[in-house]
Amino acid sequence: MAGLGLLLGLCGCAGVSFPPFGQPEAAAVPAATATLSTPVPVEVELVGRAAGETKSKEAVLRFVLDAYSHVPLEPILRIETQAHLRAVHALALAPRGKQLATASIDRTVRLWDPSSGKPLDILRPPAGRRGAGTTYAMAYSPDGKLLATSGLTFFSRPSDHLKRSSFLIYFFDPVQKIVTRTLEGLPGRVHHLAYSNNGRYLAVAYGSDNVPELGPERIAGASGLRIYDAKSLVLLRETATETPCQWAEFDSTQQLYAVCQRVVLQYNGLQLNRMRESEGDAFHKGALSPDGRTLAVSHQDSARVDLLDTDDLSLRHRISQVKLGIAPNHFGELTLAWSQGGSYLYGAGRRLNPLVSANRLFKWPASGNAAPTAIELGQLDALAMLSGRDGRIYVGTSSATVIALDSQDRLKVAIDNATIDSDNRPGGLRVSPDGRTVAYSDDNAGTKRYVFSLDRRTLLPWEGAKRADALRPALTDGAPEVRNWRLGRQVLCGGKPLDLGNAVAQNLAIDPRGRGFVIGTESSVIAFDRQCRRQWETHNQARSIAVAIADEAGLALSQDEAGVIRWLRLADGQKLLSFFPSLAGRSWTTWTPLGHYDASAEGETLVGWHVNRDRHREALFYGAGRFRDLFHNPDEITRSLTQTDRMAQDAEVGRALELGRAMRDRLPPQVRIVSTQEKSGKEGLVAQLSFALRVPTGDAAVRVRALVNGRPAGTALALAIEDGKEETSGQIFVPLPEDEVEIALIAESRGIAGEPAKIRLHERLADGSAVASAQLRPRLYALVVGVAKYQSARVPTLDYPAKDATDFARALRTQAGQLYRAVDVRLLTDEKATRESIIDGMDWLRREVTANDIAVVFFAGHGVNDSISQYYFLPNNSDVARLRSTAISNVDIVETLQSLPSKVLAFLDTCHSGNVLGTGKKRALGDINRLVNELTSAENGVVVFASSTGQETSQESPEWNNGAFTKALVEGLSGRGDFNRDGVISLNELNLWVADRVKELSAGEQHANMIRPDSIRDFPFSLLGKP
Repeated sequence: MAGLGLLLGLCGCAGVSFPPFGQPEAAAVPAATATLSTPVPVEVELVGRAAGETKSKEAVLRFVLDAYSHVPLEPILRIETQAHLRAVHALALAPRGKQLATASIDRTVRLWDPSSGKPLDILRPPAGRRGAGTTYAMAYSPDGKLLATSGLTFFSRPSDHLKRSSFLIYFFDPVQKIVTRTLEGLPGRVHHLAYSNNGRYLAVAYGSDNVPELGPERIAGASGLRIYDAKSLVLLRETATETPCQWAEFDSTQQLYAVCQRVVLQYNGLQLNRMRESEGDAFHKGALSPDGRTLAVSHQDSARVDLLDTDDLSLRHRISQVKLGIAPNHFGELTLAWSQGGSYLYGAGRRLNPLVSANRLFKWPASGNAAPTAIELGQLDALAMLSGRDGRIYVGTSSATVIALDSQDRLKVAIDNATIDSDNRPGGLRVSPDGRTVAYSDDNAGTKRYVFSLDRRTLLPWEGAKRADALRPALTDGAPEVRNWRLGRQVLCGGKPLDLGNAVAQNLAIDPRGRGFVIGTESSVIAFDRQCRRQWETHNQARSIAVAIADEAGLALSQDEAGVIRWLRLADGQKLLSFFPSLAGRSWTTWTPLGHYDASAEGETLVGWHVNRDRHREALFYGAGRFRDLFHNPDEITRSLTQTDRMAQDAEVGRALELGRAMRDRLPPQVRIVSTQEKSGKEGLVAQLSFALRVPTGDAAVRVRALVNGRPAGTALALAIEDGKEETSGQIFVPLPEDEVEIALIAESRGIAGEPAKIRLHERLADGSAVASAQLRPRLYALVVGVAKYQSARVPTLDYPAKDATDFARALRTQAGQLYRAVDVRLLTDEKATRESIIDGMDWLRREVTANDIAVVFFAGHGVNDSISQYYFLPNNSDVARLRSTAISNVDIVETLQSLPSKVLAFLDTCHSGNVLGTGKKRALGDINRLVNELTSAENGVVVFASSTGQETSQESPEWNNGAFTKALVEGLSGRGDFNRDGVISLNELNLWVADRVKELSAGEQHANMIRPDSIRDFPFSLLGKP
């Protein structure tokens, strides 16, 4: 897909599937070490390779060179959950200890508040196919103004010889999130970076890596250690080594120590002073004691640790595996850290034997003579470790988390992930025979199970899903007989070993129709026929934790450790569809290999587009909703599992090319806040914000507008951009309210908004439960529309939307003189609810609503989607043959609500549509997901209560004399939603009541929910009794 206009980089985490690596060159590896299967970074993607298909070494070499030497400019679709998806293998702590940087195989660098675990920012180096762009080394400068990052970067000077490959280092400003400079020409992949305490030197440990598909003679890069002048980046000293150098550190006197696989190096100033060679097995990492007197060195293929005297690198003490009470080759690659005062040494690593179920973290006294304390880590592998200023030991793990050990040996998750539990779970996927309904679990025990229906577009708990018991787990006993497949390398089929390459089997699914079986491995899915012959292999770029087969549809399903479920064609392994849910089943997104997607309400926030500019600058990132009109295509999702027409597939590839080019040509501007200053003026307190603006497409005109707590601040700035200029700057003044303040700046060009830049200025918290004086109470304006009867005979009538609107309006009016000083309702039902009157009502809201008010819109009736997924609400006089001129479009609704300066609530009960558009034209049953995602995006900031989920239809019944949604709403506003019994019903309380009540009334057929933008805090909506 290199030639396409976009790249799909989701693949579970949009990253590679290897843990830390650094395999020595073949000639230097003794027999005892040669059997290690250590993954390597230069990983070649041979997707969907069928049995018998071969690639020449030169063809693979060309692929590797292209993948790692050319920064792809095509947009890359990536999962984004505001947390890591894959293993965290590098940590760095800012000098004052207030910021923790983490790097992951998902190819992002993330900044956190270590005390709270809250995310602060994301740094995005250029990234490409497979592992290109993965960061493995980080270091803060002593003043904290720079964060140096490097790893498997793009080749600086591509050539036909991998040995001559060179890499680079990025220097990020962690405040502005930009690359301020780069360092070219590193001879190998960078494993470790270290600044001297005085900020004068930068040490770089680097190493070569094998390319497994090309054999051990193909080495990417060289190995050694370099010392640079940290300010000028002039190379001061270089030491070449035969094997990779993987760790380096300066002591307080600027003396440098480095650990390479075959040698430990000591420098006095810039001069190499001493060396200590390994005694057979390879070194791995090091840790220098705070007093600089002891250097702890771990080993690659064991849990052994050597304590060296830094005066002469002599062995002071050896901590052997026997003393640790563990078997040889069970654990290895320990990463090390000393306690802040140097009294204890900590170490934890990886499980080298896949059958070892639990890992451990060891704590030794400084001398290493006494038995260690062993702290259980369960299924976690430790990949990085450092000592914090707060006395805690931070550990980056294989589960995308950072755990912290305090001085009392108590473990706690310091930085959490946003993915499911990732233990292997054969049978964890359940699927319908047609493959269109699948069940999975968030946890290893299978107690948090959810069911996704592709046809209904719903994600529901197992208990609330219909016909969930008909879903089948993977068949593991049957013909042919497959044995030793649980975490096995020597899997037998019919008593003979299977061809798994060097992979470890994780799980198995046998085709109930006897056509063969599939095995999930740590990086792929491999299919075999009933004679046990290998048919194809499709790479997941992540470990498979469960597989299943939908036999009627001829599909194989695989779930990886990030939680992504993929549908593969059983005949050839072709990827057809991918699905990613958020934790607890709240939202989801699904996409095809060409980038078409569909998403639930809030689901668009789970994915976005990574856009490289070149290899020297940070990448851009845009949420999926920025290009909703190009790629949101529910029809393609519906057809994806049955698409077999080759010509149709070729046509879709051509369309993907066009969409990728169109997207690249309309990238919206991005703004970042450089500084803020609060000032007092005639109008009260204002914030002066200085900002920098980036215009990727060279647009001549850009508009920057401000939001305060998610709503328009009434401040906007129009900028004229000089011809050919990509970056500019400016200032904007924003009025500040008296409560908690979050300001967001959004830049727009050609009607497309970029990602918001946010800042929180002060924490003057208002009492959300207090009732203000009558003079300060807001005014509530509501446009309430309900249509049950239509002029057109083509639109079926309904029973209760008009009554729903009337009852909801009555409930709002009871709040006059209570929570609101006045309630103004414009009620439009049936024949009064024409398109013209509804548009007049929207204009009325624009004229009347001020920043101190609350605005509400309520729509009940038929909602439909046209052939391009545009949503329309049908007024009384609508004509389904002329939707654009006779119905209320999503554009009408969004533009009106976006323009209102107040807090805005939208209540949407419009999924009654059935087959309003007629056979052959129906796309969705009034699917409002797209409208909800538009309304709740950062630039619009509307709180939405939706009557149903996905393609569910809203229920109404004479038993309730209402629709289920409105009945629950009125009950909640009348007092049933006051869960904490304080006389005030907040948005969250109302949502809790409505969601449970609608589910109860509809017997699980309808699921209402509220979607509230992050920038909008919970606030009171209804008051019981007099204030």
